[in-house]
Amino acid sequence: MDDNQFTQLQTFLSTLVDNIKISKTSGARVIVLAFDDRINSLASSFSDKVTTSRSGIKTQINGLQFTAGSTVIDTVIEEAKDLLSSANRDTAQKVVVFVTDGVNFNGTDSLVLPAQELRDTFNARVIGLGIGEANSINIPGLRILAGQNDRVLILTFEPSSGGKCCDDDDDEDNNDDDRKRRRRRRRDDDGDDECDDRRRRRRRDEDDGGCSSGVSNELKNVIKLICYG
Repeated sequence: MDDNQFTQLQTFLSTLVDNIKISKTSGARVIVLAFDDRINSLASSFSDKVTTSRSGIKTQINGLQFTAGSTVIDTVIEEAKDLLSSANRDTAQKVVVFVTDGVNFNGTDSLVLPAQELRDTFNARVIGLGIGEANSINIPGLRILAGQNDRVLILTFEPSSGGKCCDDDDDEDNNDDDRKRRRRRRRDDDGDDECDDRRRRRRRDEDDGGCSSGVSNELKNVIKLICYG
C-alpha cells in the first residue's frame, strides 16, 4: 500500500462509518487499529467515547498515520482478542475487519491458529479486505484470517456518489426525542401498514444492505459482510 492508497482507504472507511449504525447501546461500537510492526490506536477499550459515535470513529480514522514498517498480523490478532475480551456487550455480534495486503512478516502459516482462536473464542465474524497492488495481495493469507473465502474482498475504491445505507437517527444519544416521535407515529399507524413497511425494509436490507443507489457496489458488499455475514 502506498501513500495515495492510504488516503483512499481513509476516505473509504469514513464513508463506511456513515453507512453503518453506530450507537452506545443498540448499534456498533468501533475501534480502529493501525498496525505494522507496532499497533497504534486512539481507543484502548470499547468504553472509550470515540468508539460510540460517528464523529469519534472518524477522529480515529483521520488520526491514522501512514507507515512503511513490516506487517506483523499476529500481533494485531492478539490485540483484537484482548479488546474483545474486555467488551461488555456479551450478546452483540463481534466483527473484526482486517484491511491489509495479507502478507505477514512471520509467514502465512503462523496466522492459522491465532485466527481460528479469534473466530472460535469470540464467535467473531472476521472479514479480510485486501489492499495494495493486485499482484502483491496475499489472498490465501486473507482467507486464513477470515476462515471463509466469501468473507474476503479486494478493495478497488470504487467511488460512491453520496448515497446512504442507513438513517442517522442511531448516532449518539442526542436524537432520543426523534426516536420517540417516530415510535409514537408507528403506534398511531395502521398495524397492517406497519407490517408491510417492515417486510419492505427487510427485503431491502437483504438485497443491498439498505443502501440507496448512490452507494457503490463495493461499499454495499462490505456493509453486507459486516452486518449480515
